[in-house]
Amino acid sequence: MSAARLALAAGAFAVCAVFGAVRRAEREAGRKRLESVSADISALRVKLADGRLPLGRIASELAASGQNAGYWRGVSEAMARGLSFGEAAPPVPGLDSEADEILRSLFAGLGGGSLRAEEERIERAERGLRALLERRTRELEKRGGLINSLSLLAGLAAALLIL
Repeated sequence: MSAARLALAAGAFAVCAVFGAVRRAEREAGRKRLESVSADISALRVKLADGRLPLGRIASELAASGQNAGYWRGVSEAMARGLSFGEAAPPVPGLDSEADEILRSLFAGLGGGSLRAEEERIERAERGLRALLERRTRELEKRGGLINSLSLLAGLAAALLIL
């Protein structure tokens, strides 16, 4: 058996193993992003209930202290230019369509109702995000190990075929 074949087999195995690790890391990053957005939405609810601050001011405070400061900075700047909260809040990068739909539904009507109606809207979004986060965590636990195992198995199979 030649050294070149051994090197090629080792390379094929390594590529498959790295692919699995990258896929798992991507899923984990998406889950963490969802978790951070959920925390910011909870902070938004608390700030809104604490004194009926204008939404633009709340966005500014989240830009200073929220987990997604860059996103909130953009929302705050857009609101300073006269846009409504719903117009100023683009889709949050790194979230899937299900999370995006929950947030779009929340942001679209925020700022147009009574304090109680807005709190209920935010609480509904929080419940939806929590449920989604729990599902994503379970999926990651199940599928993350499966992805790693299948990647290693594929790498081993490729290495054996080369040898």
